[in-house]
Amino acid sequence: MKLDRFLFAPACAALMFVGLAACNRDDASVTARAQGKVNLAMSPDSTVQIVVHDGHATLTGMASSETMRTRAGEVARHVEGVDGVENQITLTPVLTGATVPR
Repeated sequence: MKLDRFLFAPACAALMFVGLAACNRDDASVTARAQGKVNLAMSPDSTVQIVVHDGHATLTGMASSETMRTRAGEVARHVEGVDGVENQITLTPVLTGATVPR
């Protein structure tokens, strides 16, 4: 009986580790799919990074317009495996003649 308990604990620990590793790989694949789709939808002057954790996507970086910012969030939201999106993308500052240092 003690031998069964001795073998059971390491087996449970191994299964938990494999399960956690599988979750991390899944987050990584969802991140890669989301990043690829968002990159295709954005203008070349926008830089957006995506991190997915437990199905929740966080978008950071800069977009050239509010339209591009919103678009990135919508594209990420429709990627399979993304359950929620937090859009932290900021807008690229527009320099005008009055704001350009001389």
